[in-house]
Amino acid sequence: MTDSAAGAASAPDDSLLRHWRLLVAVVAPVVAVATLVQSVLEVLGAGGTTVVVDGLTLRTPGWPDVVEAMLWVVAWAWSLGAVMIAVKGTLLGAPPSAFDALRQAVRRVPALLGVMLMAAVGFGALLFLAVAVGNLFGPLALVCVGLAVFVAGPLIGALPVAALDGLGVGQSAAAGVRYAESRRGRMFFLLIGLAAAAVPAGWLSNALPDVTAGPITAALGRLAVAALTVAAIGVQGAMLARWRVDLDGERARESSAPCPGHWLVACGGLTVVVVVAAGVVLVNPMGVPVLSTSSTVKSTENLGQYAVTADGEPEVGIGGSSRPLAWDSRRALFDGGTALVGVAYPGNGPVELTVCDGADCVPARAQLDRPGFYWELWVARPLPDGGMIVVAPVIERGMLAGTAKLVAWICPDRTCQSSRRVEVADVNYNPPQDLPFAVGVGPEGAPVVAYGTTGQTSLTVVRCADRACEHTSTEHGEVAALVDGEWPGLVGLGFDRDGRVVAVLAGRPHATPAGLHVRVGRASRPRVISVTCGDDSCERRTTRAWNEIAADGGDLRAWPVPMPDGHLAILQEDSRGARLITCEHHCEG
Repeated sequence: MTDSAAGAASAPDDSLLRHWRLLVAVVAPVVAVATLVQSVLEVLGAGGTTVVVDGLTLRTPGWPDVVEAMLWVVAWAWSLGAVMIAVKGTLLGAPPSAFDALRQAVRRVPALLGVMLMAAVGFGALLFLAVAVGNLFGPLALVCVGLAVFVAGPLIGALPVAALDGLGVGQSAAAGVRYAESRRGRMFFLLIGLAAAAVPAGWLSNALPDVTAGPITAALGRLAVAALTVAAIGVQGAMLARWRVDLDGERARESSAPCPGHWLVACGGLTVVVVVAAGVVLVNPMGVPVLSTSSTVKSTENLGQYAVTADGEPEVGIGGSSRPLAWDSRRALFDGGTALVGVAYPGNGPVELTVCDGADCVPARAQLDRPGFYWELWVARPLPDGGMIVVAPVIERGMLAGTAKLVAWICPDRTCQSSRRVEVADVNYNPPQDLPFAVGVGPEGAPVVAYGTTGQTSLTVVRCADRACEHTSTEHGEVAALVDGEWPGLVGLGFDRDGRVVAVLAGRPHATPAGLHVRVGRASRPRVISVTCGDDSCERRTTRAWNEIAADGGDLRAWPVPMPDGHLAILQEDSRGARLITCEHHCEG
């Protein structure tokens, strides 16, 4: 009997665990080159809303995305062909070197691309039908996809034929379909395996904006994506090559593991290239704004009370602070940010202030008349003469539901033992909804109040004629901006260091539509946008894109923060907490 135990023991071990070094040595150089070219394209394709956030490039969709997709298709075809050639040689007892496999695969790339195009057209037509049926019949969506895969699966058999038999596109397609027609069940599971191998790399690539926290983690994330891509292509090529070799039934009795040290060189080269690619993005020769995000802080009371320290760190704006503050979302800052004055939640009773000197806080009774029945939202700001202004939407008895008066109290000092009450405007406000409004000081030291409606794009600016605000002027403006094909809505208001109104806009995360849908590439996410108005009507404006909105972040609030160095930052809060987005380089505009 030739099929003895000894004979079985001498059969070649065709498992991936034995030959993974060869697969790495074959695939890693191609992935490294593609990663480096991609980083160059990210820089050269800069424009519009392109920014670099924590080492990752977020840009306006356009031609660079198409070029990148074509780049990775060619890289995948080349490396996949090289893997199939290497695995076939190994199974037949003549393993090629990584260089020889890559050199031979170059000549097969046109045929592989042609076969891939035919397969894409076939799958696309069937999946389009599946999507249409799936949207109508919901639960049948996966069944439709399964049928599409089962019917078009034989086209996948043309890939190893094109790579290993050296046939043209038409001949490879015909031979692949002929080989696979009688093995549709196996082809179905082979195709499922090919798709599953690519899932980890795709998932991590999409998740990088949510998990990176600086250039180092961005570089590590890129390296992890590259490593998973290498593994995915290696597994895919090995599966296809083994299927083609098994059709002929010719395997060598013995096989050695080739390229004993080449995989180390390939891994080292891939690591170096990925680091260089991350460096290309950071060097940023096109002058793209470079942003960084802080760690997340969480306000347990969920009242949107945050502060930024003088050294640029966010913290919860409740109670005193052991460090001087540069900005607070609600409280008035005095004495270089070491003294804080805020409003204690008054309910229906007399209004009390919370006065903090450093970390020590004491209550103080304030003379703010007619506090109203619901006074949760408020903003206090210092005035140049040492006084203070407090602004709040006030709901009083007899008012219609959903309406409130935006009231300002102007105090001669920070204790507000006396005050002047000014009704700024009637606003649409229905607690507990948010009301974006901001308080600033104009060039002459007179108070300025800006307000709008969450999700809308109109704003109103009320300027006091003098410090006592005995007379006011009102200007209505529009901050609508078309960004990446969307019209984001208002989520926050503030002022920059020059007293100009800054509106923060953001779209809502895209809801997953019902039924089955096909998406190619990374899912787009809404962006945070700041609009700095050059005048109260905002006809002259400067628009800047910031970071993306997390898909699971829930409702978003944001505040423009004038930093001590004069640049604008954005404090962004969602259900996970608040982060400060600062501009590190190329912050003009």
